[in-house]
Amino acid sequence: MPEEFKVCFGFGCKSSQWVRLNEVEWGQVKSLFNQVTDARTERRRIKEAVAMMETLVGQYSPTHRDIGRNWLFSNYKAAPRTGQMDCIDESLNTTTYLKLMENIGVLRYHLVQRRAYRNNFFAQHWAAEILDIATGQNYVVDSWFRDNGELPYLVKGESWYNF
Repeated sequence: MPEEFKVCFGFGCKSSQWVRLNEVEWGQVKSLFNQVTDARTERRRIKEAVAMMETLVGQYSPTHRDIGRNWLFSNYKAAPRTGQMDCIDESLNTTTYLKLMENIGVLRYHLVQRRAYRNNFFAQHWAAEILDIATGQNYVVDSWFRDNGELPYLVKGESWYNF
C-alpha cells in the first residue's frame, strides 16, 4: 500500500497537503482494474480510477471543493476558495494518482509519462499523459475541465496537443 503522497491546490501548487489512503480505499481503486484484459478497457478504468482518487483524496483535503475550469475565466459557481485548482494542480495530482496506480501494479498496458503541455495563442495548458505500451500511442488524461470526482477527459495525444 502506498505511503503518503502530496496533493496540490491553490493555483500553481501554491498550497499542498499530504494524504494517505487506507487499505479499504486502495482496495476500491484496485478493484476497478479487475478483469482488465486490454489497453482500451484499461483506459476506461483509468478515467474511473482518477475520478475515484479525486473523491477519496477530497475526504482528506480541501480539493473536494474544486469546480471544473478556472473560476476566474469561466465558472461563476467557484468563488476563490481553498481547494480550487488550475490545470497545473490538476496535472500534478492526476500524474501522482497515475504513478501510484503504476506502482501498485494495476496498470499493465500503459506507462505514466511526463506531464503534457500545450501553448497556443489563447492559453497554456497542462495535463497528465500515459503511453499505450503495445502501440506507442500517447493519451492525455485531463481532469481540469471537470468538477472534483467527475470522469476526466482521456484523448489521443495528437487531438489534445492540436486543440
